[in-house]
Amino acid sequence: MSGFFAVPYTILWFTGVAMAAITISALVPAAIMSIAAANLVSRNIYREFVKPDANSRQELRVSRVTSFLVKFGALAFVLFLDRRFAPEFQLLGGVWIVQTFPAVVFGLYTRWFHPGALLAGWATGMLSGTLTNSAGDYLADVGDPHVEPIRELRR
Repeated sequence: MSGFFAVPYTILWFTGVAMAAITISALVPAAIMSIAAANLVSRNIYREFVKPDANSRQELRVSRVTSFLVKFGALAFVLFLDRRFAPEFQLLGGVWIVQTFPAVVFGLYTRWFHPGALLAGWATGMLSGTLTNSAGDYLADVGDPHVEPIRELRR
């Protein structure tokens, strides 16, 4: 595993700086997603279902709390999750995006598909993709030189 990192182990202080930079770079997309989640919750859930007559100050408060919770959850993932699960989560995120994209695009840009069929297809794809991802070792030995360092991390 010594060849896995670009920085040699002899420069320990720089390794710490590099790991801190990686952690911060993982939190930047989480901050952007927290803003999107906060807008989604405050406008589409809170105002629509919880309190339809909410004023902008109440909506702002819900948005701030939601944003904080999403950022706190991302920080907990970065600090407490075992690094062996990172490839699985990366693949799972890709599977979920691939399953969501057709339902959103076909639902927004055409009226040809029935909404129930789009929802059923999305749910089936999400379930089968998640179960397939969690079923076993997706790192099959196909002669890829990048597989072995990932397997070392998982041990």
